[in-house]
Amino acid sequence: MLKHLVLILLFSEALMAQEWISIVPASSAAPTPRTNATAIYDPQNHRMVVFGGRGGSGDVSDVWALDLNSDIWSDLTPTTGNSPSPRRTPDGIYDSDTHSMIMWSGQTGGAVLNDIWAFDLNTTSWTELTPTDPKPNTRYGTASILDPIDKDLVTFAGFTSSGRFNDSWRFSLASKSWTEVT
Repeated sequence: MLKHLVLILLFSEALMAQEWISIVPASSAAPTPRTNATAIYDPQNHRMVVFGGRGGSGDVSDVWALDLNSDIWSDLTPTTGNSPSPRRTPDGIYDSDTHSMIMWSGQTGGAVLNDIWAFDLNTTSWTELTPTDPKPNTRYGTASILDPIDKDLVTFAGFTSSGRFNDSWRFSLASKSWTEVT
């Protein structure tokens, strides 16, 4: 009993030591205020990378990075090449093998999406990944993680104008294919 009590006390003390801090960017260049963007942590450069979302003038498709050492924002939005359409509520994960942000789904205007893109954090360029069928239905509001062992994007649920989904899918980063695993 004492052993369990000590673990609970230590756990409680650890939680009390955590706190939110306010980060005030050190430069004037910054993304416009937005909601429903996706963000990943880039461990190689100790920064947060943000894509898309809904700003005051509608959905956006820009890419920004906040350096967590200097608190300086950088605009990483490519000026050439293909890129995903502006959107809100996409999902993003970090792929350490390719040092990329993998982004899928979302919504823009009245359209719901299920396209999937890779943003190379070294070259700051987008590549659309084009899997064959089967694919998940178009949707937004999903939850996704990276399976660190199989290197798959794993996603669950989501919404459309027709209702909610209660399914799970895996996207293999190696074979660029979807598999339903509900």
